[in-house]
Amino acid sequence: MSFEDRLYPLLGLYERFPAAAKTFIGRTYRALPVGWRLGRRYREFQLLTEEAEGWSTEQAQQYQLRQLQEVLEHAAAHCPLYRERFAAAGFRPSALTCPADLEQCPLLTKQDLIDQREGLVSTA
Repeated sequence: MSFEDRLYPLLGLYERFPAAAKTFIGRTYRALPVGWRLGRRYREFQLLTEEAEGWSTEQAQQYQLRQLQEVLEHAAAHCPLYRERFAAAGFRPSALTCPADLEQCPLLTKQDLIDQREGLVSTA
């Protein structure tokens, strides 16, 4: 979690400060290194976006598909409701080869989210 995210709960307090205090706090905050403010992984994501600018459409689609597979595999491995739904539908995230394969992925309804919230929480 970035420093900025950790400070967010204090935003309401900050907004009640006088203008001079906000100016001082803002200048102090902006003086911190960007990596501190935006988190440990900021540089990693910055490098990824710079690299991705040179990717072909096919490379970008393959990256997106791999990322989607990772999320779905995590859900299958660590979220009881997804594990159950994927098994019942015969859906295997590792078999995902193109976006059209998502048609086999079972959908959740709003009622599922309300009734089975605990089953969506990752055990990892």
